Amino acid sequence: MNPEIYRILLVVDASSAWFMTGLVWFCAIVHYPLFAAVNPDDFRPYHAEHVRRTQRIVLLPMILELASAIAIAAFPPNEVRGSWLPLTGAAFVGAVWLCTMLGQVPDHEKLSNGFDARIHRKLLRGNFFRSLFWTGHAIVVSFQCHQAMIRGTITSSVPG
Repeated sequence: MNPEIYRILLVVDASSAWFMTGLVWFCAIVHYPLFAAVNPDDFRPYHAEHVRRTQRIVLLPMILELASAIAIAAFPPNEVRGSWLPLTGAAFVGAVWLCTMLGQVPDHEKLSNGFDARIHRKLLRGNFFRSLFWTGHAIVVSFQCHQAMIRGTITSSVPG
């Protein structure tokens, strides 16, 4: 991979990872617990608006994070080859997407019919694990940025 592209991917990956980490912890600690305080008669429209607004905020950073983490893991520069960091970062992102698609999305679909305390607890538990996975990825990609900075120059793994 071209060293300049690698640096750009690291910045995109780190920026999106830390953005999403902050957002997911806010949801875990503040926003999702407050679902239980919404008047049951108001919950369905409230939840629909929550989903609509949240999708607008998270879609681009999540896609950028996924694409950059995969590219970093698949095409690391020579100095990073053999390091556990790129694959670990991509694995954390994969875990986030699995939790999202297999847990959070179905739970939100069920909550769109009205508040259900059991589904709400499940959403909170699942989001806690997503928060941990996102935090793990943000830390891993930060170490990758640190390594790139202390190395100074990164050479391409592509011949020529």
